Amino acid sequence: MHKKIFSLVFSLTMPLMIACSPILKDKENFNLQSASFSCSLSTRSFEKTENYYVFYLLGEINICTSYWFHIAASEFLKSDLKRFVVYISSPGGEYYSTLSLVNDIYLMKKRGREVIGIVNGIAHSGAALVFLSIDSDKRFVYPKSTFMLHMIEKSPDVKMDEILEKRLERLREDYLKTLSQLSGLPKNKILDLMNKELFTEEVLSLGLARSVDELIFP
Repeated sequence: MHKKIFSLVFSLTMPLMIACSPILKDKENFNLQSASFSCSLSTRSFEKTENYYVFYLLGEINICTSYWFHIAASEFLKSDLKRFVVYISSPGGEYYSTLSLVNDIYLMKKRGREVIGIVNGIAHSGAALVFLSIDSDKRFVYPKSTFMLHMIEKSPDVKMDEILEKRLERLREDYLKTLSQLSGLPKNKILDLMNKELFTEEVLSLGLARSVDELIFP
């Protein structure tokens, strides 16, 4: 196993640990120890209703979040249901775990399924990226919600060499490009919004989401 760990963060308090990925085979007996995280059935955060699947993206995004989100998306795609709802109140978290959610959302949309995102609280950092990966007409926000973008930064305790510096720079460039594509905003506007907490009215005025008042589904 490659022992060198490269840490990245959306903000200084949200580290990402990159190591060898575990092989997840038995979801019923799954118990993963990674850094300070422990995943078990008690961390399962989705449910199936009569008409749609619901995933509750609450709290920090980590490897457990990406695991359960992938399980939920996989089960959803095997079902006859057409709608997948993501409730969001999260400060963000690990970058690569966040990308896993973004990829699963892409796959669900690619398979012709409807994905709806609803912010009821906060969508900061990685959670904002997850929210933006949902089609703009399917993003909804409650009146008292906030939205914030962060640039990827290295963890303060990680020593960078030239190779890691280049890797970080490439990740930042790709992240900025992705945010621009998903939001429909130019890169200079994205950079201007970095680290600014936006309230619901500002999110709506930028065209990043619709009011939850417009959301109608059974």
